[in-house]
Amino acid sequence: MSNWPLAAASRFETIGAGTTVTSGGANAYGTPVSIGTTSFAWSGFFLDLTAPANGSYRITITLGSGGPTLVEDLFLDFAGNSGAGVPEIWCPVHVPSGAALYAKIQCSAASSTLHFSITGYRQDFPAEAGFSRVLSCTDFTNTVPANSVTETGNTVTGLTVIRSSLPARMAGLWVTPCRAGDSSRTASDLTVDVCIGGAGAEQVLATRFFRQTSTFVLPQIARIPCDLPSGTRLSFRVACGNGSAADSLSMAAWGAAA
Repeated sequence: MSNWPLAAASRFETIGAGTTVTSGGANAYGTPVSIGTTSFAWSGFFLDLTAPANGSYRITITLGSGGPTLVEDLFLDFAGNSGAGVPEIWCPVHVPSGAALYAKIQCSAASSTLHFSITGYRQDFPAEAGFSRVLSCTDFTNTVPANSVTETGNTVTGLTVIRSSLPARMAGLWVTPCRAGDSSRTASDLTVDVCIGGAGAEQVLATRFFRQTSTFVLPQIARIPCDLPSGTRLSFRVACGNGSAADSLSMAAWGAAA
């Protein structure tokens, strides 16, 4: 499962370009919104999002308005960064022909919106079938990750748990940083170690590189090909390029499940 092929595709289609999805009350999911229907079976899809307003968001995509989940609680942080888009999010999840895709969102503020576009692809023959789901690998408090660490400049911080126990075997992770409430920050590069293992026995799975400005953490997403068993404990630590950085930082993660 750790072999993660490139998404070479012979067919593409885009559904729902510009569709607006609205959250419910603060820290509550809103009503699912139709994004569109697939005209052929997809090997996977790419999710594009923009945020007209500030906020932290959890995103779920289902087959039908209340059907099986394809993407569960994908987290993105637009706090202090309204109007921004995010890098294209690859979801290597199989979707059948004729499937009606719905999206719903939760936000830290009531009645917030995201704009959606989903592009599905079918891989050239021969190709591996997509995975069954993209699942959250983050422990949450309301809408935001439950974890938070205070940066200590060039000195690496202690480890903080992202997810105490992965919900399924994961054939790859995506990780993304968020600002954890600090709206006034020290601009800096961020070197993040993503680690696995029990307390006191953690090992570095991958080291990834991010950036924070003086007001927000850029909405960046890093891929980590891997093969992790269900129940794995996921944590992180950070060191900053700027020795004066002392801001709060959180991390979120999600993974491809068999």
